[in-house]
Amino acid sequence: MDISTAIALWIGVGAYLLVGVIVGGFYLLVGARRLDAAADGASAWFRLIALPGAAAVWPLLALRQIAGAKVDEASDDDHARALPASPGGTV
Repeated sequence: MDISTAIALWIGVGAYLLVGVIVGGFYLLVGARRLDAAADGASAWFRLIALPGAAAVWPLLALRQIAGAKVDEASDDDHARALPASPGGTV
């Protein structure tokens, strides 16, 4: 590998990370509450900690935002009712 190939590779990695920080930041500020109900009241510290992960997987987050996927807002009670009752009456 010559130096021009290495430079092009690092420019590509830098561009990927730059776009990732932009898309990840948008996701954590605006889109997370639309895709995950648990993230609706998340603190600034959570968003800061989650930013590197969101930046790394930004293509997946962007596709989910574009597709308009919404979170299923089923409660824990709905899942408990779906389980069969045990013979002792407790789950």
